[in-house]
Amino acid sequence: MPDVVPAVLAEGPRAVRRYRALVGAGAVLSTLAVVAAAVTVTPRLQSEPPVAPVTTLRPIPAVLGYDEFLGYAAQTLTAVLPEGFGAVEVGPVADRGNMSVRAGGATFPITFELSEPMADFPGPGTTCAPQVPLDKGTVRVEPDNDECQVKPLASGGLAMVRRPSERQQQTVHNGVVVVEPAGGRNAVLTLDHHGLGLRLAIFADLSGTSAPIDGDQLLAIAADPRLTDLLDVWSTHLSSTYRWIDGPTTPPTPR
Repeated sequence: MPDVVPAVLAEGPRAVRRYRALVGAGAVLSTLAVVAAAVTVTPRLQSEPPVAPVTTLRPIPAVLGYDEFLGYAAQTLTAVLPEGFGAVEVGPVADRGNMSVRAGGATFPITFELSEPMADFPGPGTTCAPQVPLDKGTVRVEPDNDECQVKPLASGGLAMVRRPSERQQQTVHNGVVVVEPAGGRNAVLTLDHHGLGLRLAIFADLSGTSAPIDGDQLLAIAADPRLTDLLDVWSTHLSSTYRWIDGPTTPPTPR
């Protein structure tokens, strides 16, 4: 038998060197693979659109006062107003309304009123009549073109939207006093909710700038389930004379 010991001893160092070389090459290839994967995946992650946060409203407790309820109303309005509006705050602005909201650097007063239906609340058969000038000989009132819209609601009631001018101005032409719309426009939503009424008005700011909201967006607010839930809570805190009760009660019978 030939003596294989010298060959084995010579092969040992060479095998160690080959192993170390293979391990080093494998580490380099692994590093390149990780870098390549990062180069490939990163642009795909960056190109995906961000996920919009979900607005979660605080649950309204069963027992609460009216002032506290207005806080939840402001929370709901903040959630349902179009993008571009800030958080709705409780409190009047320049002695107007009972809330306010900022948009585009301006502050807009808000009136949020809940009451029994009144004569101007939309009911079955309500339509937007075309406006015509009112001529009384020495006085002529020009139509406002308030962009009236009416829409049925899933609750069975109706919503009406108007965008009337903030004010009127008078001029005299050939001895006739002409009254014309002027200034910015107010955004007014009036709706009937199971025989109860809501009026939401977003007034022009002090400089006469109109709030950035149109009639279709107001009607979308009227149909929003979050506003419906708020009105359902309100209806269970009214006495038979439509006064606020801190604890839940049976909604009053519509008149």
